[in-house]
Parts: sequence; C-alpha cells; structure tokens
Amino acid sequence: MKGDVSQIVLAILTRETGEPLERWTFDIHVTEAAPGVLEGTAPSKPDSEIQSEIRAILKQISSAITFLPDHYDPTTFKLLAYTRDNGEVPVSEWVGSDAHLLPAAEAQQVKLRSFSTDLHRIEAMVAYRYTGDGA
Repeated sequence: MKGDVSQIVLAILTRETGEPLERWTFDIHVTEAAPGVLEGTAPSKPDSEIQSEIRAILKQISSAITFLPDHYDPTTFKLLAYTRDNGEVPVSEWVGSDAHLLPAAEAQQVKLRSFSTDLHRIEAMVAYRYTGDGA
C-alpha cells in the first residue's frame, strides 16, 4: 500500500451510542519529488526543519485541550484509513466503516498546522461537537 493512503482519521465516539464527538483528520498529499531527491543527490529539506514542523503540530494537538469540550461519558475511538481511488487495498485485511461525520449544525472545525517532507504534505484538522450549551 505504498503511497495509497490519502487520509487518516481518528474518530472519538461515545461508547454507549457510537455518536461522534471529535474527528481528527490528517490529509496526506503525495508530492512529486525533485529529481535526485530519492537517489540522495539533490538537496532535500533538512531533517531538523521537518522535525521542527512535526513538533509544532504535536504541540498544537496537545494544546487543543484548551478549546475542546470535556467528555464526561465513557468514549472509544476508531482509526480510519482512506485510500486513493487507484490504490491497491488488500480487501481481506481491511473492513469498510462509517465515516463518523459530525452533524454540520453541531460541529466546529479548527484547521491545524501542516508539515511537509520531500515526498509528502500533511494537513490536519479537528472537528468537534459543540452545541453551545456547555456539553
């Protein structure tokens, strides 16, 4: 499945009803590498810069506690992997799933930082249930 995954989603759900509370989305864009990058002959983005970008997004994710609503009832999660239309997916190893989308009228969305390597660009976003009543 090399390069076939286009999106990873972490869905936080109520354990009792399976209702989505949060949906963390990580879009994976495969970029065309500059000639020589794969062979190691062209200058690539420094590892230190990539690591700095990853640290920044991890810091933003961990600080999301400041705006995300508290969940008092037991929760569970599902990890979803979306593949490209032309991707080769070993059907025997994967199962279909509900997208666990939040109702638009009750959802807030926050775009998170992105980061890139020579081969990928990752864009992140969190959607969470917000009804305005403190729940």
